[in-house]
Amino acid sequence: GRIWGFEQCIALASVSTNIRMTVVRLRDGSLWVSAPISPTRQCLQSLDELGRVSHIVIPSCALEHKASLGEFARIYPEASIWVTPGQSGFPLGVPSTSKVLGQGQPPPWAEELDCKLFFVEP
Repeated sequence: GRIWGFEQCIALASVSTNIRMTVVRLRDGSLWVSAPISPTRQCLQSLDELGRVSHIVIPSCALEHKASLGEFARIYPEASIWVTPGQSGFPLGVPSTSKVLGQGQPPPWAEELDCKLFFVEP
């Protein structure tokens, strides 16, 4: 396999929903992780069995996509962090070393995974 989905239930007060993390194995064998979920023991064990995390991508400004970024960045300090434009520090910031998709150099996976940002009106 080259693409995996990890699904996890999150709950806030009386509302619960499932969130999904997508993992892609790149040609060099390293892993591209989009929208990290809570890094439980089971999640981390499964992820580590797949390979080395080299890129963590935050695909939106939604809290559920940013909530576990800090933990993932500490667990995988060698991974580069990529965020979509418009990330602010409130209520959850992103590391100062984060790179912004669509700004500056293209990401290292650009030859393997096409990336285009769409801004859609609500």
